[in-house]
Amino acid sequence: DPIKGIKPQPETENYLERIEAIEAKITADELRSPAVESELKNLRQLSLQIIEDNPFAVANKSSTLEKIKNEIRQRTGKPNAREAFSTFWSQAYLENAGWQQEFDFWNRQIRPFIQANYYREIDRFGRFIDRFWLLDLPLLSSLLSIFGREFSRLNVAIEN
Repeated sequence: DPIKGIKPQPETENYLERIEAIEAKITADELRSPAVESELKNLRQLSLQIIEDNPFAVANKSSTLEKIKNEIRQRTGKPNAREAFSTFWSQAYLENAGWQQEFDFWNRQIRPFIQANYYREIDRFGRFIDRFWLLDLPLLSSLLSIFGREFSRLNVAIEN
């Protein structure tokens, strides 16, 4: 939303792109390839970074991150989020649980929450960007035009 200065949150967008890339790599290669293991390792690190940084906080969506962490904990049966994400993005877990089924779960249950995250631009004074006045500009222009014509008619009527 350019009016409110809302953009996709870069950290979560990168995370989703990496997940899409690894899903494509698993489909093209196979789950047990060294390239996939390397990508999964990077994904585990990114997951831990998201838990630590909480990129949902700026959008006041920390509860969304908590929901995501709970879903992953329930899915993997692990007691804490760090362990749950590390397990979820491992070759052993994806192989045992069925990687296609787990990616389906991810895309249906988790991805929408992450996609809903956003970033708001701030101005030089540290306030959120708000260009709402741009929506009023056409109305204001029309009103000024109407008042200008009426003022002009009134002026002509006074002169006569």
